Amino acid sequence: MFREQAAVHVVVTCLPPLRCSRWAPKAQASRRIKLATERRVGGGNWVADMQVLMSDPTRVPVARTRPWRVLLAEDDTLLANTVDDFLSDEGFTVALAADGRLALERAKSLAFDVLLTDIRMPNLDGIQLIRRLRTIRPDLPVVVMSGNAPVDLKAQLVREGEGPLVMVNKPMRLQQLLKALRHVLGEG
Repeated sequence: MFREQAAVHVVVTCLPPLRCSRWAPKAQASRRIKLATERRVGGGNWVADMQVLMSDPTRVPVARTRPWRVLLAEDDTLLANTVDDFLSDEGFTVALAADGRLALERAKSLAFDVLLTDIRMPNLDGIQLIRRLRTIRPDLPVVVMSGNAPVDLKAQLVREGEGPLVMVNKPMRLQQLLKALRHVLGEG
C-alpha cells in the first residue's frame, strides 16, 4: 500500500474483447482504483471513469493505445492457427510465418513488439532466426516454444541478446503462453 496517496481521475478505454470491469476488480481489491462508471462506446470499446490512488500523481501510467504485435514463426499449421486465434481473442495482433526464413522476410516489412518462435523449422530454424533478428534489435523480447530444446539453449540465447527471453515447453497450455508473452513485454 502507498504511504502518501493522492487521487487522480483518469478515463480508460478498454478494447474488445475486454471490458474495463474485467481487470479493474483486482486493482479495486488492492484499493488503488475506484471504478466510477463504465459505458460502451462505438466499435465494441468500453470507457471507464475511475480514480487511481498513487503515491506520485505526476507519474500517471500511460495506457497502451494499440495492441501488442506478435511475429509468430511456427511450421505446425494447426498450432500456429490455434495460437493466432487465441492471441487475437486476447487483444494481440499476430503475423504468421511458416518458417524462420519467412519470419525474417516479414520482419523486414512489419513492425512487431515480440517474437514467438518454434526452434525446429525448415529453411531457417528458430535459433538462427533469433540471432539474426537480435543483430538488428538486440533488445527484442522473445518467447521460444519447443518440445525438445537443448538444455543450455536458454542460457546461450540470453547471453547473446539484451532483451528478455522465456522458453515454453511443448505441449503447452495457451494460458502459459500468454503469461510468458506478457512477462517478456513487461506486463506480468
